[in-house]
Amino acid sequence: MADQEALDSMYMRDFYMETGKKVGLVLLALIGLMWFRKKSSKLFAALKSLVPPRQAPPPVKEEVRAAPEGEEEDDIQVVQPEKRKPRLADQMQKVASDRPDELAKVIKTMMLD
Repeated sequence: MADQEALDSMYMRDFYMETGKKVGLVLLALIGLMWFRKKSSKLFAALKSLVPPRQAPPPVKEEVRAAPEGEEEDDIQVVQPEKRKPRLADQMQKVASDRPDELAKVIKTMMLD
């Protein structure tokens, strides 16, 4: 009976030791996270002091013109879009539509190589 009690106490002690290790690691991790958070907040506060304060942009004053009755605004200019430059693909399509026999020769030559 004494041997059984000794074995039971040894198993219980091992169980408590393993449980205690796990709880200790979790507590250590939480304390480490709190320490890291404290250090990082101090670091960012120090970095914040290095950055100059941001100035507010000056307020924009808008003038509202009232157009006289019966008069429309004719000073609106229409913006013309710029013509795009022809690309190589556009040039190739033009050559293909103008001279399909030349294009066929080129393709045959490429297939033979």
